[in-house]
Amino acid sequence: MSAIDNLKVEFSDRARQIVFWTGAGLSSPAMPSWISLRDQLFSEARIANSRLDGAVQKKKNAELAAIAKIQDIWVQFDRVHDLLGRDSYVRKIKDIFSASETMPIPRAHEIIWGLDPSGVITLNIDLFTQRASANMPSGAIPIQIQATKFAEHFNVLKEKRPFVAYPHGHIDEPNSWTFTKKDLDRRLTDASYIEWLKIIFRVCTVVFVGVTASDVAIGGPIEKIVAKNIPLTGHYWITPRGDLEASEWAEQSGVNIVHYSVNNGSHAELLHVLSSLKAVVKSEDYEKERPVYLRNLNGEFKEPISPKDLQRLSDEEKRIYLNSEAKRILQNRDLNAKNSEYAAFLAKYQRAIHDSWYVSSDPDDNEFIGYRIISKVDEGAFGNVYKAISENGSTVAVKILKNDNFGRTDFYKGFRRGANSLRIVTDRGIEGVINYIDAAEIPPTIIMNWCDGQSLSTLVPANFVREWDEIIEVFSQLAIVLRKCHLLPERVLHRDLRPANIMIEGCFESIDEWRVVVLDFDLSCYRDSDDHSIMHSPAFGYLAPEQRGGSAFSRRNSAVDSYGFGMTLYYVCGGKDPFPDQHTTPSWMESVKKAVSSRKNIS
Repeated sequence: MSAIDNLKVEFSDRARQIVFWTGAGLSSPAMPSWISLRDQLFSEARIANSRLDGAVQKKKNAELAAIAKIQDIWVQFDRVHDLLGRDSYVRKIKDIFSASETMPIPRAHEIIWGLDPSGVITLNIDLFTQRASANMPSGAIPIQIQATKFAEHFNVLKEKRPFVAYPHGHIDEPNSWTFTKKDLDRRLTDASYIEWLKIIFRVCTVVFVGVTASDVAIGGPIEKIVAKNIPLTGHYWITPRGDLEASEWAEQSGVNIVHYSVNNGSHAELLHVLSSLKAVVKSEDYEKERPVYLRNLNGEFKEPISPKDLQRLSDEEKRIYLNSEAKRILQNRDLNAKNSEYAAFLAKYQRAIHDSWYVSSDPDDNEFIGYRIISKVDEGAFGNVYKAISENGSTVAVKILKNDNFGRTDFYKGFRRGANSLRIVTDRGIEGVINYIDAAEIPPTIIMNWCDGQSLSTLVPANFVREWDEIIEVFSQLAIVLRKCHLLPERVLHRDLRPANIMIEGCFESIDEWRVVVLDFDLSCYRDSDDHSIMHSPAFGYLAPEQRGGSAFSRRNSAVDSYGFGMTLYYVCGGKDPFPDQHTTPSWMESVKKAVSSRKNIS
């Protein structure tokens, strides 16, 4: 795959947080390049010199001519700063860059924020980055990290807001500017800044835009990071440069070059590259709480029924009425009105709603929202699964979430999101996922195709899936299923990957007949739970730390599925459930080696 294709995968998967590092090229031509700024300061010095008397003017002009011959532009800024004097130097730079307060924002800045990054490190002192942050899809106001404050923001990636970092200063704080050699030396010897960058490079994917390969302001910190044995592979530089110097810098730094062409001085192709990244950023629309209601309600109630009269009806009639009312209320587009009416509805019919959870396999009393319950086949911490028969005689699985959490907002949100996720992957035709048929709000129920197989939580204790070829087959299929779900336009994550949710059809046949089927997309609600049975459930060890802690970033981060995938593999190899945060213990690697060595046919 090309560098741009790999970068698209980064934006699609969000396995790591993404941070942009931008330079003067991003604000061009609205703002001057560094060389252009130097030339404008030279012009300012000439104007100032012209006001001086003959001998003094001649001396100052000679000094300016000597400065122009200096090869190091950082030293040139040092000298022109001294030549102009502090006040004139600051005033001129402020005059130039203050225009960014009202000028149209360059489109590249807006696209970058539209990509929903975790943050932007900008070497520019203009206001474009700050103003463009209004384009964040979340509408969040970024945390501002000034040049002298990096020590206070080592944990910025754990925040629920993006950040803007100004290592070269902000227009309103001249003392923080980094233009001169003295400024640069101060910045490169700032241990807190280097340590902060080390965290960013270790945790995030960094994308350089509008910077040059020879810029010591970037190369200097990178050299210091490399010296600390922090690998820099997996980062990207979007640039029009394809020369040897650029290639050597990228190779030495471990950075991948994403090349674009400049035509007649136009960087329009840069916008095309950034827009192509925007095209693969997955929509979070499916994350929004959408109503869940039966597609075909068997029964019609033209008039409202009082709670007292509803109690006279059968449990099945109660379910039909309650779901028809829930559907009517949840179709209201006025969010506040809908939430208010729905809360009142739940309170009004509380007894009937509790009755709706009644399930029986007695042939004379086994009707449940249009299906006939045959038997209970599984019971978990969050719900029960029943084998049932539809009206047309097909076998289905009916999963009913338990009523222990009735009334909890997050419980219903998780259920609705999970039902919607399963509906999406079914509608998209993703193979290897249990097919969604229907769902009911009351009680929270999902109807799915029947899977005639066994879960890994059943097979592993029975000494199945022990050979390496079997393990590789199962997890290869599982990886393909997850990958397809992550790459959907809706970017569906599972978020509850564990042995009980992975079944194998044909598991008693030859390995060629095995078919992995994934169940229960996001149907469990663990976040911030204080329920004893949940916190001590084996399922907890399969959740990524950010899921248990309620991190906002985990909502759209495919790494949570990678974590569940890895811990499930650990279980299959070793036969033991992982405990929460086991991967952080000193004995973790030894535990992994022990689990792997217990498998057969290892070489």
